[in-house]
Order: sequence, then C-alpha cells, then structure tokens
Amino acid sequence: KAVIDKVNVHGYEYEDGPRDQVYDEYTKLDTSKVKLYNSEYGDGDASGLSLARNFALDIEWLHPTAWVYWQVLDGGGWGCLDSTMEGDSKGVDQVNPKWYRLAQYTRHLRAGMTVIEVDHDDTVAFYDSAAQTLTLVTTVYDIANGGSTVDVTHDLGAFSEAAGPIVRWTTSTGTSPYQLYEGPIEDQTLDSEAKFTASFGPNTTTTFVVHGVVV
Repeated sequence: KAVIDKVNVHGYEYEDGPRDQVYDEYTKLDTSKVKLYNSEYGDGDASGLSLARNFALDIEWLHPTAWVYWQVLDGGGWGCLDSTMEGDSKGVDQVNPKWYRLAQYTRHLRAGMTVIEVDHDDTVAFYDSAAQTLTLVTTVYDIANGGSTVDVTHDLGAFSEAAGPIVRWTTSTGTSPYQLYEGPIEDQTLDSEAKFTASFGPNTTTTFVVHGVVV
C-alpha cells in the first residue's frame, strides 16, 4: 500500500459496474495521497447518451479524480469523430453527436472544482469557489408517455447566496434538426427561493453555469 500513488479503473461494465464496491476498496488506502482515475471509458453509442449516463454514475458512486474517454477517433460509434482507421481511406468521416455531448463536460468542468451532491440522478454539479460559479450538467433521455418536453427544477436554496446570471449550452438529439452545441444563452433566472426550472426535450444535455453562488 505504501508504494501505491494511483488506482486506475476502466468503465466497460457500464451501468452494471460495481462502482460503490470499487470506491470502498479505494478508501482503504491513504486517499490523501492516492488518486483514483477512471482512466479508460468508451462505448459504441454515437449519440453520447451512454457516455452522459455513465459519467453521472461515476461521479455519484465512483468519485474519480480524473475521467478519460478513450477513443476520440474510431469507427462504429466508438469515436467522438467517426473515423476510418485502416486502409487507403484513413481519416475522419464525420463528427458524431458524442463529440458535442462530451463538450458539455470538457468545456465547462475544470480541475480543482468541488463535486456537489445532487438529488437528480442524471445531473452532475461542480462548484468553483474562486469564480463563485456552480456548473450543472443535466441529461434527459426518453420522455415517458410520449411527451415532447419535461421540466427539471434545480434548487440552490442550500447555498448562502445564489444571485445569477445563469448561462446555458445545449446538445439535443431527440428531434430533428439537432441542436449540436447551442449557446451561450441566458434565458433562465433564479426565483425568490433560489430555484430555476428548465424544459428539456428528449435526449438533451444542457450545461447551466450559475454565477454569484456562495457556499
């Protein structure tokens, strides 16, 4: 144990992965000195929806300090950039929606942010104390009973202060034409109880960056 400084895990068991058991084993080490990385995740879902779901599960149950998507360039839905890897026609064939879905995380979540626990299974929340911003990334999948939209409310009432503004970016692949990466847009405001509600179409991932948030 004394010579271990990092634990690497891979995420290929997807939603069935025993994340809590892995984390329990990790906590038997000196967690102040040993890092926990999900150093390899990939899937064949070109939409990026599987990526979003498994990232949220990892944040909630595995608590990694780093998370790596493995195949940026690959075919068969595995790559963020759908690519031909062999033969005379090697190269990038098209940009998969997964590229933009992943961007909802990579363009807004930064090293040093603090993970905040939330009560919405498909939301991750990260707090930047220096910038006083709270970043929420929420995904809605298929909507029950054939509905076209569903409302999601985020409650910031537990913070000592939440002033706004709120800036959002959206990736939506539920209905055509797709919104691959729409934003920045300021169309949300906090109410008197420090809550805001956003409507989501199916298969939609939205990042909200809330400014003026104090723990």
